[in-house]
Amino acid sequence: MGSSLLKPASWLRPVLTALAAFCGGEAAYLLHIPLPWMLGSMFGVACITLAGQVYPQPKWARRSAQVFIGSALGLFFTPLIFQQLWGLLPWITFGAASVILMSLLVAPLLQKMAGLDGATTLYAIALGGASEMSAQAQEVGADAPMVALSHTVRVVMVMLTTSLIAGASGGGMPLPDTTAHLLSCSNAAVLLIGSYLMGMLFVRLRIISAWKLGALLVGALFALSGLQGRWPQEGIVIAQMIIGWGLGQNMTRSFFTRAPKAMLAMAATTLLLMAGCMGVAWLLSPQINMPLITAFLAMAPGGMTEMGLIAKLFGLAVPMVITFHLLRMVFALLFTQSVGRWLIRMNWIKT
Repeated sequence: MGSSLLKPASWLRPVLTALAAFCGGEAAYLLHIPLPWMLGSMFGVACITLAGQVYPQPKWARRSAQVFIGSALGLFFTPLIFQQLWGLLPWITFGAASVILMSLLVAPLLQKMAGLDGATTLYAIALGGASEMSAQAQEVGADAPMVALSHTVRVVMVMLTTSLIAGASGGGMPLPDTTAHLLSCSNAAVLLIGSYLMGMLFVRLRIISAWKLGALLVGALFALSGLQGRWPQEGIVIAQMIIGWGLGQNMTRSFFTRAPKAMLAMAATTLLLMAGCMGVAWLLSPQINMPLITAFLAMAPGGMTEMGLIAKLFGLAVPMVITFHLLRMVFALLFTQSVGRWLIRMNWIKT
């Protein structure tokens, strides 16, 4: 009677998945690919997913990565940075609203190319979080799996494109050197425990992206209180690998074979959105004294976590990027249903 842990089926897939994520990240790092540990891990895990050997990511793994990265990004919100952001709030609101408006303008194109119903189109193109938009889509009877598929295609495309652009630009807004040293053991413990407790509170309050935003808030409170420091780089690498694992495990055979027409439509509309975002970034950049690449990351139709990480790793203005995406996500969650009904009544989106 041997332990179940000794049976190959119980440990083979977790080991294969971990090796695929690590080897993919290491290969991308050696090849100098931008954002190597996230993108490389994503492609490595995608390979074993297509081979049918992936180990499904536990919720606690994704949650831990969100808490770690959220708190790391929150540490950039020093009193000086917060004052700058407050002064730029009108421009940030304008930028967030502009990107949402652009997404609604391209919605008819997505619907026509993909052959989707009105509700599914609306939630597929909305720039809120993928899980939040999928949940809302399910509530109104839309095709939630198609919404999730559309958001995955968009986030992967945006992440690949923006990391390449950021790497090619080679510069960003200089920030105060607030994270030069590692957090002390006591501060790190308080930050980590506080982030988890805030995440649990946000879950109870049904706040969107609870674990991510809870950790971001606690990290920002740390920075605003004058506590400085950073997480070890090894922790950031592991968190990126976990996020890459989560994206890669979605790239199943059905991901590529189910509704390829819809995937092509989402890819086309994503390219249009990125072009529009670059245009808005070009207009905003001189107004708020921000490098064009930072403004583009703030506008880009990708996820807040992914764009924040790209900004951090390329030395760009993390708080600016995060604030733009946070405000946009709130707008999308608050107004998607009401604006969607109005657009359907106006026949802009067909039922």
